[in-house]
Amino acid sequence: MTKFRTVEEFEEAYEDGRLDMEYSEFIMDNCGGDRIIGNGDMLIEAMEDFYLYEDFRDSMLDNAVPDYYYSA
Repeated sequence: MTKFRTVEEFEEAYEDGRLDMEYSEFIMDNCGGDRIIGNGDMLIEAMEDFYLYEDFRDSMLDNAVPDYYYSA
């Protein structure tokens, strides 16, 4: 799984559609009965509603690597 250093990098990839598969898998793995995902149409609807979006975004950010690691 790709990790992003900034929210901006994540949002650019999300808006380009590069994270659709990961986002759909995250929803399926983490819905936990909050929302019933019974078929592909329900999954698409959940994605369009930004269901669990913030949790997904947070899971994709690499907060473990300190900023000085990236400096030249």
